[in-house]
Amino acid sequence: MKRMTNIKLLLESDFVAHHKVHSEVQADCLTTDCEKFDLDDMPSPIQIIPFGEGKVSFVNDTYGELEIAAYEKLIDQCKKPSSFLNGRMKCDYLAVHKGDLGYAMLIELTSVLGLVENLSKPVDKFKGGKYEKSEYQLANSLKDLLSVASIETYLESKTHRVCLMAYSVNSHTDSEYLKKHPFERYLQIESKNTGEDGALMESPAINALGFEYRRISHNYAFSLS
Repeated sequence: MKRMTNIKLLLESDFVAHHKVHSEVQADCLTTDCEKFDLDDMPSPIQIIPFGEGKVSFVNDTYGELEIAAYEKLIDQCKKPSSFLNGRMKCDYLAVHKGDLGYAMLIELTSVLGLVENLSKPVDKFKGGKYEKSEYQLANSLKDLLSVASIETYLESKTHRVCLMAYSVNSHTDSEYLKKHPFERYLQIESKNTGEDGALMESPAINALGFEYRRISHNYAFSLS
């Protein structure tokens, strides 16, 4: 795994300069060519989690090396001026294939206990629950990124441009149980024509910026193909 990426340079230089951030920031980034892996929302540095054991699963067997940046952790470092962080929403990850083709993807991870319906229960100021909050975080993160000309050009050069809400529904609160049963549910590769899991959703805010909006359960692995 390599830790100096195009995304790292764009975030640390162009993004910070464009948004007039005066803080010294270090983007937590890595590049992976793993064909099957997971991501989690653990503290830095980014870790590639064994397939099925994280919060979102990917099958990356088509476009090669994938750059991943911990976007939320980058934004949290942007403390000067303080106004930059006021009300600013941010997603968890930005992931982009290094080649000429492939994916540009913003990723937001979330979870609930009990039933999938709990994702719709109001949370904070969002009456539509974590569904609405995640979409709002993705849309605002995308808007901030695309406002930087060099980042806009880089992301829009990719074949597939996706904002992904990845959710898990935990039926057990016992963390030891979850550690011992990471494959409790069989992971399936989500097809391009998605069903109710991994569904292609309508999002005016995201679609207007040239990206798809998709939601996927951790019952499935997202296929980057």
